[in-house]
Amino acid sequence: MAADLITFELRDDSLVLLTPGLGLYITPLAAHVMAPLDAAGTRFLVAGALATPDYVETQTFRLVLEPAGRVDTLLVPAPPEPRQFAAAVPLRPGIVVLLGGYAGQLSRTYPYPLLYVEEANRFFRFRALLLQPRFDAAATSLEDFRILITGGFGPDGQGLAWTEVVAFAPF
Repeated sequence: MAADLITFELRDDSLVLLTPGLGLYITPLAAHVMAPLDAAGTRFLVAGALATPDYVETQTFRLVLEPAGRVDTLLVPAPPEPRQFAAAVPLRPGIVVLLGGYAGQLSRTYPYPLLYVEEANRFFRFRALLLQPRFDAAATSLEDFRILITGGFGPDGQGLAWTEVVAFAPF
């Protein structure tokens, strides 16, 4: 329906919102990632943690965009450990890989990925695959179940020049 679309207008080299967005209040989100769970762009995994010195709050859920413009959230159990500033990449429909990130302290930067499997609605540790520990990196899917990871910061907070290509077996 045209009335449900978000529309913009160009004014003086700026986009101005003409209709309101979806307006779904979820929770304050910080240090989160979002990745599509399907090729149509209707289901997304949102995962991450908001940490203070005394407390780590993990917020993980699925967003489902309904055809009528509604947005629903579906429960996703928390990952095995909270991850801030991870990278998220869809490996294939229904499977998202979380790479890197840390839990509250830079010294707790993760070298192994997590796989979220939508069919099981849970995360799995992939400890057999050790990578350069990093957070706030960029990652993208390549062909044949490969992921390119660039940049980010290491456990000491220093910028990384390491680039990795991770190959998963088709499944």
